[in-house]
Amino acid sequence: MNHTFINFIVGPSNRLAYQAALAVANDPATAYNPLLIRAGDSLGKTHLLHAISHHLNESKPAWQITYLTPDSLSHKLHNAIQNGRIETLRNQYLKTNVLLVDDIQDIAGKSYTQQTLLHTLDDLLNTGKQVVMASTTTPQDITSLDLRLQSRLSCGVIVEILPPELETRLAILRQKAAAYHISLPDNVASFIASDSRMNIRKLENSLTRLATYASLHDRAIDDGLISNMLRQTQTTYQHRVSVIQQTVASHFGVKVSEIKAKHRGHIVLIPRQIAMYLCQELTDVPLPEIGRLFGSRSTSTIQHAYRRVSSLMDSDADFAGTVRLLTKTLANTHVEIVDIGFPQAGMNRVCG
Repeated sequence: MNHTFINFIVGPSNRLAYQAALAVANDPATAYNPLLIRAGDSLGKTHLLHAISHHLNESKPAWQITYLTPDSLSHKLHNAIQNGRIETLRNQYLKTNVLLVDDIQDIAGKSYTQQTLLHTLDDLLNTGKQVVMASTTTPQDITSLDLRLQSRLSCGVIVEILPPELETRLAILRQKAAAYHISLPDNVASFIASDSRMNIRKLENSLTRLATYASLHDRAIDDGLISNMLRQTQTTYQHRVSVIQQTVASHFGVKVSEIKAKHRGHIVLIPRQIAMYLCQELTDVPLPEIGRLFGSRSTSTIQHAYRRVSSLMDSDADFAGTVRLLTKTLANTHVEIVDIGFPQAGMNRVCG
């Protein structure tokens, strides 16, 4: 599916970013220059960059539209330096009419790439060319970012794409189903989309895996199929959470049973909250299911644990190092198994 404005599903969570990107495509270098689109992974920022490019390639075929990532720029710089063509590369970028830079957060730690991008941005903006960037974070939060480049990235308009609300998730899911010629009943679509943590990639993965499962078992996508899959995924969920609980308990010298228990002593509270945080970071296990596997705790408790750990990581470097170490350990054990992230809440409504 081409990433165009026509097939970008607009909702309250992304409307401002959509409108800004469309304004840039219709009238470059006028109102929003530079434009920075900030969004988490798989929420549509890359879609909007490609939509701008697609729109301009049709409306202004003589223009040079350049799409870059920090990694691709670094690779081009490396080749240019090796072949003695650095000035040729710089001149090529200076001829562009619209520069689109994706995943700008990946510029962290690339000093020469930062310098090259800084000079390119200055030259393009000073000559009235349009610059659009996308990032998962704010310029201030990019590690070791040149202060001058931070200023350039922050000086324009910053628009944010938030996680899609239920109505937008449903619209995206139905669009994907139509594109793949998948017959998706409304109740099944609502069931899949009801997990509030679903981003666009997860929605698409859920849909394709559901269709694959149905095809392999020669069954229609219906309540019975969902019920069978839920029984399988629940076992998988329990395994993932168990691996995290055991790893965290071992690191802190406590028992898994203590992490699951109701007592709130500090010696076990922090490991428990870290384990809850890691379950949300490293798996697609629904929040109600995480709560069930931590001694029938509420969704709000799981969410509070995530906020608490995130806050401590921001304020305590040693604590952050511990969480990163556990994350790396769990990554090496392959705790994350990509699967359909069906929410447990509402299962009876769908499956009877």
